[in-house]
Amino acid sequence: MRTRHLISIFAIATMAFSSACVSSGGGDGDNNNNNNNNSMPTADAVGSQGDTAGNTECTCDGIECGPNACGDICGTCTGGLVCEAGTCSEPGGGNNNTPGGNTGDCSKTGFNAVNQVAEHDPADAPPNFFRYVAFDAEAPPTSQLQIQSYLDFGGPKGAGTYDVAGSNFADCGLCLLAHTNCTQNGCEKAFLADEGSVVIDEFGQMSGENFKGSFKGVVFKEVTIDPESYKSTVVPGGETWCMDGYEFNTQIGGGGGGNNNPGGGGNAPADADPAVCGGDNIGTMVGSSVGNFKLQNCNGEWVNLHSDCGSKAVHIMGTAGWCGACTTTLNQLAGQLGGSISPASLEAATPGLKMWVVISEDNSGGVPTLDFCKAYAQSRKIDPSITFIDNNPAGTQIPLVEPEGYAVELNGFATIYSYINPYLKAQGNSVSMGVPWNAVLKGANMEYYWSDYYDASKYFPQAIQEVVNGQ
Repeated sequence: MRTRHLISIFAIATMAFSSACVSSGGGDGDNNNNNNNNSMPTADAVGSQGDTAGNTECTCDGIECGPNACGDICGTCTGGLVCEAGTCSEPGGGNNNTPGGNTGDCSKTGFNAVNQVAEHDPADAPPNFFRYVAFDAEAPPTSQLQIQSYLDFGGPKGAGTYDVAGSNFADCGLCLLAHTNCTQNGCEKAFLADEGSVVIDEFGQMSGENFKGSFKGVVFKEVTIDPESYKSTVVPGGETWCMDGYEFNTQIGGGGGGNNNPGGGGNAPADADPAVCGGDNIGTMVGSSVGNFKLQNCNGEWVNLHSDCGSKAVHIMGTAGWCGACTTTLNQLAGQLGGSISPASLEAATPGLKMWVVISEDNSGGVPTLDFCKAYAQSRKIDPSITFIDNNPAGTQIPLVEPEGYAVELNGFATIYSYINPYLKAQGNSVSMGVPWNAVLKGANMEYYWSDYYDASKYFPQAIQEVVNGQ
């Protein structure tokens, strides 16, 4: 049976990394469990304590219908009204911000993308797969639009006009999906397009090239999708969503920017180099050598992890713009290094030490832009060349260590965690974790040596010294 990519079906919990960062992260080099004080609350407890990302409070204030940011239903619409973006409105009276939106029997028209991302072969999907995802808001709840191409099943791989008439998710080579009211706990409704066509003007195959085109007469119908067969079934009396004239335009391997604002971003490009160190021992768990990947730094440069092969140790620190503990830890580290965190100051203090500071979200829990990245690095006295963005708005499923066989869908650190398993465990139906998150690799062969949740009895300065001293 063919493998399909259906967001959240296999996730034990869907968590958008917009949670609390509690107390400071230490950074004094003591061998204690300081990182336990930095834990994010579980998805069910978001907004209940600490410094939370600005748009993630579990209340129904200003929300008339549908779910809030934590998935709790705030109300339903009656009298034939439909729920759009938390407000009950007349059918067809929704967000019609695309040119030529059909209005006939449509419950919804148009889609206003504020963020777009396009990827070849993302880590959480089957091979020979392309995915474009657009979002109508920077933070949940959001509506999402997807263009999926399964190359092994006749999906497009170049410019042209492609018909979607009669599509079923079980066997479509080109699949157009949409979801509404998506939060950390999943989406309220799913839609599949089975009318119209997609005009692709540009279909880049390399990072930085464009994916550009438009919809012609496209109509989505509300569906249910069987998690085993992937067969989509139209919901009797369900909603229809017309998107004639919708235009997409973004860079492959990029994110950020709306319909008319293609942007850069922090997703790993499809042409990341194959492993160049580590031999046959490539894996994602402690004791294995970490495979090669690329992230974009604040200067807009894509950098290979394996460019640091041959060093003594590589320290990766995951942060977020809204995390006060991250700022405290970085300020302490900068002070210990003579006032700034840079390749030169790291080398002077610990010869052979490399560092990657990786930003998962901006101050409001959204996708960091290059401008935000630069401002973050400058304000915390970090060299922008070693400060990186890692956020996949489409979500990436990261395997849990407990219970085995389950995963959590994350946006922040999507690339890092795909290559360096963070050793997350479920607590009931939720997963709790925190920032700053630290990992230490052996520079000689990129062997994964330690991370916060693998061994909470030590903090990163001790792990670094053990690696540098050859322990």
